[in-house]
Amino acid sequence: MGHSQRIKKRLIIFVVYVALISVIAWAWTWLFRPAPTCFDQIQNQNETQVDCGGVCGLCQATYKAPNEIEIKSTQLVYGGVNAYDVMAQIFNPNAEDGASNFDYTFELKDDQGRIIATRSGHEFILPGETKYILETQLESQTIPKSIVLQLNNPTWKHFVGGYQEKPALNVYSKHYERIADGVGFGVATGLMVNESPFDFVNVKIKVLLFDSTDKPIAVNSTEVQTVLAGESRDFRLVWPTAFPGEAARMETEAEADVYHSDNFVKKYFPNSQF
Repeated sequence: MGHSQRIKKRLIIFVVYVALISVIAWAWTWLFRPAPTCFDQIQNQNETQVDCGGVCGLCQATYKAPNEIEIKSTQLVYGGVNAYDVMAQIFNPNAEDGASNFDYTFELKDDQGRIIATRSGHEFILPGETKYILETQLESQTIPKSIVLQLNNPTWKHFVGGYQEKPALNVYSKHYERIADGVGFGVATGLMVNESPFDFVNVKIKVLLFDSTDKPIAVNSTEVQTVLAGESRDFRLVWPTAFPGEAARMETEAEADVYHSDNFVKKYFPNSQF
């Protein structure tokens, strides 16, 4: 074999070796590459721009900031001696944006506009949802003349996946009656059924009583833990002290923090970091 043939043979072996190494390296990279997310600085999945569009939600250039949560009404309810319960109905006008968290503060004011009691907390709201915020036992030696509700610092989440309405947490067989014998003034009972395909760690049940003129006369709430899809749970709420008026109608509202439900988040917030 001549010198030139040996060089040619070595060159072919070298080229084959380099090609083989390249194929192995490419296969290794492809097999063990990280799953695409909305935070990897790469335009992948069905994104229209880097980390936005498609499953990652609207891009900043086309994203319209959500409208503010609206306060529909605020009302004061007797809660006992020198104690008051407050209720507010709020509405989220956004069809595809919900707030996973926002701060609220109730202020009770006297006839001169001075603050005589406050209560703060945190809530959430779904797209297009109307819901109640309840707080009980705000103490004041002075009779309140007005209520102010402030909503601040919403954390907005854009929904994908065809979201249309909140999970079906329905209340059946709801009933209120005065307690004739035993401890307490009145009791509300019902059956809460999770008719959604989602499991929830916590479900909050709110009960509002109205008189014959549709004026709220009492409010209360309770929580039910670990409610699976399709599960039914009884609840019982007791008012320990008397309140004025006669209950003619009982309204209930059952809700779950879907923003912390794994199966709900996976459907409507793919690749989200909560």
